[in-house]
Amino acid sequence: MEAEPTLESCSMPSEILRYLIKIGEETEQCLSFGTFSTALYDTAWLSMVHKEELDQVSWLFPESFNYILETQLQDGTWSLSTSDADRILNTLVALLSLLTRRMKGPHESNNDIALSWRIDKAQTGLESLLQTWDISETLQVGFEIIVPSLLRQLQSFGIHFNFPASSQLMEIHSRKMTKFTPAILYEKQQVTFLHSLEAFVGLIEFDKVRHHCTDDTGIFGSPAATAAYLIHSTAWDLHAETYLRKAVDACRDNGGVPNAFPTCVFELSWAISTLLTHGVQLKELGRQPAANISLFLMQTLRHQNGLIGFAPGVLEDVDDTARTLIALRSLGHSVDPKPMIDRFEAEDHFKTYESERHSSFSANCNVLLALLDPSSAEQYASQIGKIQLFLLQRWDDGRTIDKWNTAPQYSLMLFCEALVRLLKMLDAGDIGSLPNAITQDRLICILAHLLSQTLSDQQSDGSWQASAEVTSYGVLTVARGLSLPWAPQLRATLAKSLCRGRSFLALEQADALKQEYLWIEKTTYGSQLLRKVYCISALHAPYSQCSWNSRLVKLCQIEDEHARGVQRVFSALPFFQQPRLLSFDLVLIEAAQYVDRLGLAESTIFAPHIMQIKKGKYQKIIPVIWVACNHLAGHALTSKQLWTMIELSLFIYQTDEYMESVIVHTGEPELSRLITQIIFHCGLPDLDATEERARNDFLATEHEKTSLDGPQVSYNHEIQEYSTGHVSMQDSASILSKFIKHVLHHPAVLRAPKWSQKELAAEVHNFLLAHIQHSHDSRILLGAAPHEASKSRFLQEPQRNYFKWVQSVASDDTSCPMAFRFFTCLIEQPGQPVFDGPQAQYISQSLTRHLSAMCRQYNDCGSAMRDAEEGNLNSLHFPEFNRHNRHRSASMQTNGTLSSQKVHTMNGVADLGHFSCQVPAAAKKELMEIAEYERACMQMALQNMRKVVKAPAALKALEVYIDVTDLFGQIYVAQDLSSRRK
Repeated sequence: MEAEPTLESCSMPSEILRYLIKIGEETEQCLSFGTFSTALYDTAWLSMVHKEELDQVSWLFPESFNYILETQLQDGTWSLSTSDADRILNTLVALLSLLTRRMKGPHESNNDIALSWRIDKAQTGLESLLQTWDISETLQVGFEIIVPSLLRQLQSFGIHFNFPASSQLMEIHSRKMTKFTPAILYEKQQVTFLHSLEAFVGLIEFDKVRHHCTDDTGIFGSPAATAAYLIHSTAWDLHAETYLRKAVDACRDNGGVPNAFPTCVFELSWAISTLLTHGVQLKELGRQPAANISLFLMQTLRHQNGLIGFAPGVLEDVDDTARTLIALRSLGHSVDPKPMIDRFEAEDHFKTYESERHSSFSANCNVLLALLDPSSAEQYASQIGKIQLFLLQRWDDGRTIDKWNTAPQYSLMLFCEALVRLLKMLDAGDIGSLPNAITQDRLICILAHLLSQTLSDQQSDGSWQASAEVTSYGVLTVARGLSLPWAPQLRATLAKSLCRGRSFLALEQADALKQEYLWIEKTTYGSQLLRKVYCISALHAPYSQCSWNSRLVKLCQIEDEHARGVQRVFSALPFFQQPRLLSFDLVLIEAAQYVDRLGLAESTIFAPHIMQIKKGKYQKIIPVIWVACNHLAGHALTSKQLWTMIELSLFIYQTDEYMESVIVHTGEPELSRLITQIIFHCGLPDLDATEERARNDFLATEHEKTSLDGPQVSYNHEIQEYSTGHVSMQDSASILSKFIKHVLHHPAVLRAPKWSQKELAAEVHNFLLAHIQHSHDSRILLGAAPHEASKSRFLQEPQRNYFKWVQSVASDDTSCPMAFRFFTCLIEQPGQPVFDGPQAQYISQSLTRHLSAMCRQYNDCGSAMRDAEEGNLNSLHFPEFNRHNRHRSASMQTNGTLSSQKVHTMNGVADLGHFSCQVPAAAKKELMEIAEYERACMQMALQNMRKVVKAPAALKALEVYIDVTDLFGQIYVAQDLSSRRK
């Protein structure tokens, strides 16, 4: 006779299924099922449960108190996980337990001394934890009402804590409590506040919630809430005592209890739906054995009107309901999702519970998966479209971290499953009438991003986060991705990742009793069953390609020759000499959506009839550069941030070309008026006296260069019509004002502090004026200035040497300082400046200047031939480089090699004709060496920035910006991207 399977012994899909079916055979066994890890938080509450009779205190769970004593850490705190929030919550309630025990006795001198020592240690450790608590990163259920309550209860013992996040905590607490009145707890209906009943000590009459307590689920399936109820009720409740003893017995951990019990619906529905939707088959077991578990879930649903919670009788939620519907569908049962829709559908998403503070990404993925049933999808197309738009918006914003699981890969796994399932149904024509934003093209691009992120998060040992369960999430994500028709090379990359993950799992999953604290409740917890189920599913899930129509195959495979050409150019660059990108195909597929969007955005500011310029190569290269650098940085930028910078890069290139093709022909009076308008539209008419003098000095210099005896410029903000060839000055001012408005009125900029907005406005102003000055200097170089007196002065007697030029006008002209300041606004969180303090601000500006100079020098090296031919001022036109030029030129003329190419320039400044045909290699080499010096300075500034900027996410994002700038420069050296003027 075959032995009954235990959870520890299961290693194959058939074994875990037999185990689950065995659980479902007996209702009593099922109702007391749960494999959650021990929760110190709940255990500490049980340790305070006592009876007082005839002045004698009888502690109901002394083993729970011993558990608390045995698990106190060296620093005085308590935690089984690595979460600071867990440690704070555990220590608050454990400290309360110690104080309660010392106060109520029994009083023995040795015990009292030992308790006092522990209390002092706990108080010191807790004080330290609270000083560094980041509330914005805290997701634990109900912390905003539980922590203030515990702090209040500790104050009754004379213990007070002051910490930086206190005001923020109380603000969140106040908002939450606006939804609360004691009366809602006294009503017949359950509410989520019951699950955190211990938070209302001193605020409610506990006797009035007696009707919510049962033998099977206590108060809302929470040992902590039930213990608090039993402690603070005036009458003893045997139902509560029975429930708590069941929880202790089921946990089998020397007095420890989980933070929820029982959890039969949650664990069984998740386990069955996970196993069966990832290719595990029931056929070898037959249908009859599975009928018991189906019956249990169906009866629970029927009893609760088509809805379900984590255990029978507990308040229903959308997550457990959705997973139960998926499980039953996998078992061959069709269940109407209408009750779920009627209860939980909100304006733009589905709520987990009625009064939740934050929406859940993963819960909405589960609802979408439940609704993606070919037999009823068309009926619920409206809800499917709503959820998909919600998920896409959260994806674009980078808000996929979920409140029910700490591992980012958990959300990615569910999202990948939902996207692939939706694609399959779209491909088969099983669903139509979805919002226009939901296209196969967009879904494929998101999947490319998602898979690239998954690959980049995999560690060298094949794991994700060195965790068996998280590695299972990663492997299942990759396996699902492999069902799509990728090109052979990409399929091989994905398959290799999957095999490495499975190799890690084969070693780790054997340790069935190991707990991983990934799931989120009042504190984080692990489920032994779900860890085992995910591991087995990941090890055995099939990953063969499905059949798809030809259009989707085209979307998944890069057939565009230009895209492959881009790949060849990139692969030859120093930036990509080491195998840093895991898949260039995923970069190209993701970038494709941005190329299409740029096609729509290119006329936003510069209408085609205004600027008759052939489309540059950069319009297809910009997205690839940004996407590639973001992949290399582990996807530090969200999709929305990425698109914002891609679009801005296009507008900057268009501005460059507009300046070089249109503004360059503007005469001096019109140019002066245009400068005034730029200052006005940048919001800088109130420049201080120093800036005003600098502006007037600039204009006076321009006036001296171009019109030694012309009229003086009058500054007012009226717009007059001036003709500049085909474009009037008014048109130019209007066009540039659109660019300025796009930058300065971006929502991320408007959220930034006023001083940051002003600095950005100044950088936009500097960028545009540097373009005007650069264009004007280029005209002088060509002899295009209107007065002969100004000819020949630039290269012979430049007003500033090369160093000063490249550190000022030439750097501003690259747009790098302006874009850097804009980028900083984009990645800043409200109230959390990236560069906080004088050191960070100074180093960031130093880094920007070195990066800008390097960018200019790379650009000039790559465009030297074109600049020489067209007369654009280039680093290599400066005397520092031309001295070397003239020596080489004279030598070559002596040999007669240039006699037919000599073209005289303004007053004999240089042999520009020779320069345009053969830029001396030695001069370019020197320029590149200077650029490498600037790179070294930039890298040193970056190293120092890492010491003073304390936000790792912001630093990672800044590395993307630096890499993008560097990559643009390297591409310029390899291949000039700018359009040539005819």
